[in-house]
Amino acid sequence: MSKLKLPHASGNSMSIAAPATNPASDLELKLPATIGTAGQVLTNSSTAGTLEFTDFTIISASRTSQTTEFSTTSGTFQNAHTATITPKLSTSKFLINYIPVRMYVNASCDALVKWNDGTNDSESVLRLAAPSAAGGYNNPCLQFWHNSSLTAGASATFTCKYKNQSGGSHQIMLGDNGNETVIIIMEVVL
Repeated sequence: MSKLKLPHASGNSMSIAAPATNPASDLELKLPATIGTAGQVLTNSSTAGTLEFTDFTIISASRTSQTTEFSTTSGTFQNAHTATITPKLSTSKFLINYIPVRMYVNASCDALVKWNDGTNDSESVLRLAAPSAAGGYNNPCLQFWHNSSLTAGASATFTCKYKNQSGGSHQIMLGDNGNETVIIIMEVVL
């Protein structure tokens, strides 16, 4: 593996190395023509391999709370809580913080949880196991990354979907009738 070594005047160095495995073809990263400003991050632009400095900014957020309880033994995704946001930009992405007041996973069971915008699923799908051999309750704070862009100015409803990954009659429960489940959706510009 080859690398570019940049020595410091005091003796130590910093290196930029090629990938550990041989890439499928030659790759090139083009550095931006500017230094950028404080707080910006280096990201891939709309032209693959061309880097640019951008802000990671939360431009809007929506907080929803619901008190409904959902329960299933189904091996197919079922709808649970929903939350709505109206994006300001059509290029934004979304970070969803899901804080169910409780989550019950039956013994010997795994649950899958994801979010959907009506067309696209969240990039992250979480697999949650029973907290003990007897099953039981969790009080999780789950975070999901939604990488699909939505239409600016048009209200979008996100739906939490969950299922029994293990099969059989094992129960998965989200929420608690009368107590608050909180959903926070943040619109992010990268």
